[in-house]
Amino acid sequence: MIKLNEKEIAKSAKKLLKTYHDKKRRYIQMKPSPINSKLVTSAPRVKGKTNNELWESWIDYGVEIEEIERAVESIKIFEPIFYDMLKLRYIETKDDKGRCFYENEIGYSSSHYDRQMRKALIMFAESYHKGQIIKETMN
Repeated sequence: MIKLNEKEIAKSAKKLLKTYHDKKRRYIQMKPSPINSKLVTSAPRVKGKTNNELWESWIDYGVEIEEIERAVESIKIFEPIFYDMLKLRYIETKDDKGRCFYENEIGYSSSHYDRQMRKALIMFAESYHKGQIIKETMN
């Protein structure tokens, strides 16, 4: 029987979700110009990158953002509260305002919130790229 390290899985999922806003910002900054179909970015150009490589980077960011959003959205069907927790904490905001909401408005204790968030992160890890995070933590 395979033993999963849930703490490590949750940690890896959290680390990935924390990159969401940065990736989204970069994706928006790199938005292609409809006028001449060249990639226009306010981010500094990387020396030696061709236009095709910049396009590939922009597409990669878009795919990654969609996969993160899809994985979070897929949780909604099974555990709406976990979906709400992840969306509030990682998709809608960059900080932990959700913790205050759940502790003050809903009445969760800090430890209960942490347990629920860990379960939500594990569900996200299961859904993200068909369990890629779990597979990586098993190696």
